[in-house]
Amino acid sequence: MKLVKRALLFFSLLLATSVIIQSCCETNITIVGNGSMFISQNDNNRQDTIRSEFRIVLYLEMDYANNLGGSGIISSAYATQCMEFLVNTMNRESLKLTCDRDFLFEGMVIEAGTDFLNEEIMPVLFHDEGGEIYIFLNNEYLNSAQFETGDHEFSIEIETSDGAVFTNQQSAWLELN
Repeated sequence: MKLVKRALLFFSLLLATSVIIQSCCETNITIVGNGSMFISQNDNNRQDTIRSEFRIVLYLEMDYANNLGGSGIISSAYATQCMEFLVNTMNRESLKLTCDRDFLFEGMVIEAGTDFLNEEIMPVLFHDEGGEIYIFLNNEYLNSAQFETGDHEFSIEIETSDGAVFTNQQSAWLELN
């Protein structure tokens, strides 16, 4: 009986130690690369020809580094997770959206390569933990803009808190007018 009590005590301590080690872990999340960019229509996710309001989505490449990863004895048997720490974050003020072709906005020419991001009428969503940016060119914006029919290359540039600059491009055929 004494042997059983000692064995139970030992395994209880082992279990408690495992829970403490696993729950004290940390995940370091770092933005490390340009990732990928997509353009699609809001109403049907169409990507080949854009005919109505659309969104531009940038997924930056992320590195997830766990310390003490896999050291828990029962890591899949209880509901704890590592605290996430963002090593670098996106600097919202540095966000730029450009197009490789001129277009009109409220009667004024927006020259190719000019930042035309207007967050007052163009919703922008940031997800720092996932390195994601969503820019919506909605009807309010498109009603004031005139894009020529044809292929347009859009670029997004963003700087991170550690000074790294990431740029990505994606083309889409626009038939908006």
